[in-house]
Amino acid sequence: MSGVAIVLPGHWEVVIVVIVILLLFFARRIPRLARDLGRSFLEFKVGLSGRKDGRAGGRPEGRDDEDAR
Repeated sequence: MSGVAIVLPGHWEVVIVVIVILLLFFARRIPRLARDLGRSFLEFKVGLSGRKDGRAGGRPEGRDDEDAR
């Protein structure tokens, strides 16, 4: 070999490239994923508290994000 060095990207470079690719291709889905994650967390809290009415106490009673559209 003639001393040619192959430089591979480090861990942080790979992480940054993956984040950029995700933002480019999935930017429209991020709000929905965040909303679904919040609802899942709310259902988890309700399941832990054992309330029968389906609310964990974090959301006002008359508000629903689906009706706002």
